[in-house]
Amino acid sequence: MRLVFVILLCCSSYAFAQSEYEKHKKFYDDRYQYVKNYRDELTKLRKKNINYKGAIVETVTGSLFTIYGLLSQSQVDQKALALCNKNKGKKCKVRFQSFKINPHYHRYAEFNSSKQMLEGADYVLKVNYLLKHKNILFLKNIQNHSGSGFVCTQNTSHDPEINNIFINEINKYPSDFIQKSGLKFIVICNDLKVEGSSLLGMAPAHYDKSPGVFFVNRKKIKEAFKKKLSKVVRHTFHHEFFHIIDCTLTTAISDSAWEQINQYPYRNQSVASNLKLLTDRKGFITNYASNNAAEDKAEVFANLINDYSSVKQILKNDKILFQKVQLLIQRLKKISPTINADFWRKL
Repeated sequence: MRLVFVILLCCSSYAFAQSEYEKHKKFYDDRYQYVKNYRDELTKLRKKNINYKGAIVETVTGSLFTIYGLLSQSQVDQKALALCNKNKGKKCKVRFQSFKINPHYHRYAEFNSSKQMLEGADYVLKVNYLLKHKNILFLKNIQNHSGSGFVCTQNTSHDPEINNIFINEINKYPSDFIQKSGLKFIVICNDLKVEGSSLLGMAPAHYDKSPGVFFVNRKKIKEAFKKKLSKVVRHTFHHEFFHIIDCTLTTAISDSAWEQINQYPYRNQSVASNLKLLTDRKGFITNYASNNAAEDKAEVFANLINDYSSVKQILKNDKILFQKVQLLIQRLKKISPTINADFWRKL
């Protein structure tokens, strides 16, 4: 039975993606090894007795706890949860049940409508509900937040045009795909910063599972509107949206199936503001795509959605990129069969 282990670093904020990738690679490699060892041990136990079950529980801080036993799967799960809680784990959740990932496992943020609070893995935001579209909640941050790796400042403005631009982009996708994509919330901050730099938008994650939140920067979006750069706003949405999708697809930070298509190595390209499409036949849709596999996939996806006709022309002469697009489309269909020929034709 094939074990699928999720090790994608979805926390992508344009200017810092490369440093985050390098910083966390060893962490993810260690997690992969942990689960491999768990699987090897369970395989040995099952050779002795086929009725052996196993469970891995994860805390919100990323700690993993393992239990094996001859009890039912639910009882083994409960023992793993008890072990986690005994060790003062925070928000313990069953991630693996024997050889399979728990189908109910997620790290989605939770919205408390009575308290008007959005609680993520390691933050709580005071928010106002704005609207709901295709089951995605639009929220406005109404209290300064600083911590958990980012700053989201208080938003006291009313900007229906910002809501509308994202509604229009969401409407490009079939409802079934949106439901299964992992996107749950759009939070509008007045300003959004990581390490002191303002970002137009970002989709941070609890390690390799997305909380389903897309944070946006009201000030940067208003500036983009004034400069008639709405394309940059749209591109950012689809790019960050794909990082959420990628978590749902449970692909890896070292995505061998994707990376083996490359004939040229990834390199550090920290500037993401240039959206110019490349036609150098080297398999990267933009310069930013050559950072790492996560950004490569997100850039391919964003440009397919935003400029499908231009990308199609490039694919005629770029065999490497053509293979990447084929693989990406195959993966999108796993989320929903509605991402079919009709979907691409309508873009």
